[in-house]
Amino acid sequence: MWNKHNPHVSNCLTMALITLLIGAGVSSAIGDETNLDARNLSQWRDMRFGMFIHWGPVALKGTEIGWSRGGQVPSEEYDQLYRQFNPTRFDADAWVKIAKTAGMKYLIITSKHHDGFCIWPSKYTDYDIANTPFKRDILKELSDACQKHGIQFSTYHSICDWYHPDYPLGSPGGRSAKPNPNMPRYVEYLKNQTKEIIDNYGPLGIMWFDGEWEKPWTREYGNELYDYLKKIQPGLIINNRVSKGRHGMAGTTKQSHLNAGDYDTPEQRVGGFNRERPWETCMTICRQWAWKPNDIMKSKKQCIQTLLQTVGGDGNLLFNVGPMPDGRIEPRQVERLEEMGAWLKLYGAGVYGTRGGPFKPGKWGAATCRNNKIWLYIMNWHTEDKLVLPPIEQRIVRSKTLGGGKAKVAQHGYGIEIELPKARQDEIATVIELTVDGQAIDIKPVDVPDQPAYLQARDELIRKWQDKRFGMFVHWGPVSLKGTEIGWSRQGPRRGRDRGGTGTIPMAEYDNLYKTFNPVKFDADEWAQIARDAGMKYMVFTSKHHDGFSMFDTQQTDYKITSKDSPYGKDICAQLAEACRRHDLALGWYYSPRDWYHPDFATENHQKYLDFYMNQLREIATNYGKLDILWFDGLDSPRNLWGDIPEESFKMLRSLQPDILLNNRGGLPGDYDTPEQRVGSFNRERPWETCMTICRQWAWRPNDTMKSKKQCIQTLLRTAGGDGNLLFNVGPMPDGRIERRQVDRLREMGSWLRQYGAGVYGTRGGPFKPGKWGAATCRDNKIYLFVMTWPEEGPLELPTLNRKVTKVRSLNTPPVKFEQTDEGYTIDVPTRSRDPIATVIRLTVEGNAFEITPIAIASTSNSLAFGKKANASNVFQKSSHYAPGMAFDDNAETRWATDAGTHAAWLEVDLGQPMTIDRVKIDEPQEYARVRAFELQYRSSGAWKTFHKGTTIGPDFSIRIDPITAQHVRLNILKATEGPTLWEFQLMGPKSSQKPD
Repeated sequence: MWNKHNPHVSNCLTMALITLLIGAGVSSAIGDETNLDARNLSQWRDMRFGMFIHWGPVALKGTEIGWSRGGQVPSEEYDQLYRQFNPTRFDADAWVKIAKTAGMKYLIITSKHHDGFCIWPSKYTDYDIANTPFKRDILKELSDACQKHGIQFSTYHSICDWYHPDYPLGSPGGRSAKPNPNMPRYVEYLKNQTKEIIDNYGPLGIMWFDGEWEKPWTREYGNELYDYLKKIQPGLIINNRVSKGRHGMAGTTKQSHLNAGDYDTPEQRVGGFNRERPWETCMTICRQWAWKPNDIMKSKKQCIQTLLQTVGGDGNLLFNVGPMPDGRIEPRQVERLEEMGAWLKLYGAGVYGTRGGPFKPGKWGAATCRNNKIWLYIMNWHTEDKLVLPPIEQRIVRSKTLGGGKAKVAQHGYGIEIELPKARQDEIATVIELTVDGQAIDIKPVDVPDQPAYLQARDELIRKWQDKRFGMFVHWGPVSLKGTEIGWSRQGPRRGRDRGGTGTIPMAEYDNLYKTFNPVKFDADEWAQIARDAGMKYMVFTSKHHDGFSMFDTQQTDYKITSKDSPYGKDICAQLAEACRRHDLALGWYYSPRDWYHPDFATENHQKYLDFYMNQLREIATNYGKLDILWFDGLDSPRNLWGDIPEESFKMLRSLQPDILLNNRGGLPGDYDTPEQRVGSFNRERPWETCMTICRQWAWRPNDTMKSKKQCIQTLLRTAGGDGNLLFNVGPMPDGRIERRQVDRLREMGSWLRQYGAGVYGTRGGPFKPGKWGAATCRDNKIYLFVMTWPEEGPLELPTLNRKVTKVRSLNTPPVKFEQTDEGYTIDVPTRSRDPIATVIRLTVEGNAFEITPIAIASTSNSLAFGKKANASNVFQKSSHYAPGMAFDDNAETRWATDAGTHAAWLEVDLGQPMTIDRVKIDEPQEYARVRAFELQYRSSGAWKTFHKGTTIGPDFSIRIDPITAQHVRLNILKATEGPTLWEFQLMGPKSSQKPD
């Protein structure tokens, strides 16, 4: 029953009882009056399909009921239509038979719409059916017919009334008001009429309200009316439009603990999957609710698929017809309903008395369930003859195809694969009944991706991986003996690549390094502990790189760590798998589809290599226990080399390891993207992971340039702030140890994360996008700001999030100065207190921070060149990721870069108008500090003039100059050891020109 002090209690009790009833396979076993709401709601949900009827004198005009009053039809004319309304061919028995033939189980008719006309003889108004030429009591005749044919009878009743003198508003949208309204008296009129309907035509199944959105109606009125009607007819079902909580056409109730109503009412759309809150889609068979001549009608396919999508979402469908002025339902609408009924006679077992799921409805189709049965209504196949559904824990013990043909159903680790030749597929929905070894309602509902399940990991697996945020990448193999790059330093043809090139080590020498490779100091537990100390949550290790050497005990080749010619002879992957489990690290294998050692790779015998490839994948996915990640690299060979292998490999891997994640380098999009040696761009829609080296080279190199503690930590923070993961690479030495200085750097990162990791792990990027200023992450109602670069003058200014900040806490500095206005927020910390890596500030906001639309922070440098048009003599591989503008975007995660072998280049910016410049700042990455001679120039009278010359640049380069006024400025690099690259190129001016108009 309704609890007016806390109606949410009633709704929760109702849902709990319904769940118990359905779960036990019983829908109407409760008889005591206190549980009437639960029993009646359960019985109503079992019905699934009802007829909605919008009808009244307006049928004479063929315009919309209520809404055309004062619009298409003048109010004076509209209000007099009832004097001509004489539907002599109305036959209640015929209407109910039509509904029954259609497979409908209940009927709801408009007793009174917004126009105020009453379709029954009401003692409270003369604006009713009794004062028409027809005079008969339509509600009475329909009520009797419904009882006769076993159809539940219900009424629609509008709360607003543009005709009644006491209701304050007189037209749609409140465009006009009445001179002497009396809302309390109107509410009494409304209560009297609804009681009259229940007394004369009840018991009703449902009282369906509408019109509650208008301002005169309040939540208090709604809750009072709900309570009033429940007392008159205990167990009466009342929709959510009795009160004020409905959210537009979506029909869902917000703040349900404050608003009355037993179920939600999405309108002209199928509601979202929801087993917790009962709902009913109301939809027209044509376009208009009331009858309209030659109105466009939905096809048989549209009608039936709408019903199936609704039931699959655990909702009911209230399907509307608009009878004609003479009282008949239009013959073509009758014919369409009869087609629906004929279809339901064949397949209705999966509609009535079922619950939605466990496979959520979508483009593919819909599913319902009852007891140990699941009905699949397949409307679209992933391919012409195949559909793959996500896996379920329960075992399928039997499958049955209803209708033509027999579908082949196979249950694999990656999901349920269903095959049926296209010629046998039903145009509306192929219906397949599955029997499982348990209660189907107990299976957790799951989304069905628009592509086969084996091509895409489940959302919860992606989220779990994203929560980890930080992993260790390890590139290692016999090549460490030479200190050169793994794979790429091997001489010889690079088969399968469009671009040529070769390495520095002769093939014969490279390919025999394994015979002297004996890493006796390798300790898998030590590696795992280093990763843990660094704050890393997973490890990805090179099981096989492009050079073809296998670091695991494969049976497909002798070119492996366990070969009889290997002095070490032990399975590295096996040791790492056991160590990762002991140290609670998720485990991944890097595996290269490319193989320059294998004699058949990218040759006329490539099919032999494909067999080898699939066999090796099976081994590494089978022999080492649970595998969390398979990190492909190198399937960029001509696509015709691979055929269906990418899809077959994904299918096999998901079958062997259902919870595995697969990246985007295996010939298919996979589960996530992999920007390399750069921080990816902000992206919450597509998961991503930056892979980056702690030094310059992937494999170990003596005295390789290593990133600073600041670079390492800021890279991680910018990655997390962009909503990505960081896979940070180390290259172990030939003896098996990770270089001590790399270990020390990783432990420095771990120490920092132990203090501030709450803003990294388990967070999402944003809502402030990363930039030169720093990065932000969020979780629940918390926002973590990692401020890395402060404005040269004044506080950090952040744009408004349209959320109130309720608390501010600095995690590594003294108290922070914070102000918020309608325009945004200002944050300041004394210069001496700012952390050199990142000042960490935690904001607490009202509501969920992740729901805030992400926003970029404008320039904090005040560079005159910020966002201006840029050009350059060379761009790395002509990639937009390294475009000239990347040096003028105040974003420390982007850079301008040039092709390898470039030893001279220029970078130019157009300021748009002449501006005064008195300072230049350039940020060249420490690990790519390649400039050896340069000059700064500006264009004057069509010629470039030099205003500064220098040799090296490096990070944080800054000079003051005698002021110049120019529109075009360039950095002319005269000499570089290798292709130059810059994070930022900034031009500053006097205060008066810092922010030009």
